[in-house]
Amino acid sequence: MVLDADRIGPVEYALIAFPSTEFDGRMAAALARLVQSGVVRIIDLTFVAKDPDGTVRGTELDELPAHVADSFADLDGEVEGLLTDDDILQLATGLEPGTSGVLLVWESVWAAEFAQAVRGSGGRLVLREQVPRETVTDAIALLNAPR
Repeated sequence: MVLDADRIGPVEYALIAFPSTEFDGRMAAALARLVQSGVVRIIDLTFVAKDPDGTVRGTELDELPAHVADSFADLDGEVEGLLTDDDILQLATGLEPGTSGVLLVWESVWAAEFAQAVRGSGGRLVLREQVPRETVTDAIALLNAPR
């Protein structure tokens, strides 16, 4: 994959934890739809597990069981050197022992044009955070509460 630094949209990452070290891959179809629609581009996708003794293991897609690897077959996109093994180990420390996770790095393709315009105007991002889901659902419940 070739990325153009002048045209790239915002790049984000997330570690998504699952309750066991047996990852079943059900999220792959939803992620594939986002890629196919042009909303996101996958830059890196790494599977991690934290054994009950606390040992962290990174696993590449081709090392996973066939049923899991097959579900992610249409999600090509790795940039060599973006995340190092040390990065992966550090990020995976947030996993509880006996769980697994997917470390996902993506470009928000939908925002690339806007990001170019901001940079072209001399602007720069100063702060960006995600509002926690619980905060949003609590606010919606308050808005919808009978008055």
